[in-house]
Amino acid sequence: MPRRPMNACERGNWIDTEGHIESADEGRTYLLSVAQDEREPLEDYCAGATRDGVPCHIRPLPKIQAFRAEIRGVVNIAREIALTQKCIRTRKKQQQIQQFKNSLLRPRRQYIPKLKKTIPLEREAIRKARKILQQ
Repeated sequence: MPRRPMNACERGNWIDTEGHIESADEGRTYLLSVAQDEREPLEDYCAGATRDGVPCHIRPLPKIQAFRAEIRGVVNIAREIALTQKCIRTRKKQQQIQQFKNSLLRPRRQYIPKLKKTIPLEREAIRKARKILQQ
């Protein structure tokens, strides 16, 4: 079978069936991953994502003899969701997307010891991700 970078809709189908979107909660980071026991489809997935401006890397998972394509960072995940969301159909994945979007709306706060108070913290990456998803 000839190899080529996947387009956004093909990647959306892979996210829908083999993927997972993790939102930043306590102790976690933002992560979009697609797991598969064959490396070649994931290489095509990452080639398509990279072509569309979304950095993607493949990690081996030796314990389960599989591979995982990973997109990290809130802005990169927002870009990938914006590109692929129209092709994602399952309720579970739509819920994960909504959880991701909701996590961007949560107020961020930081305690400043010198001032002895907590102030709102709006990270630039969160602002960019919100803007991408609103387009």
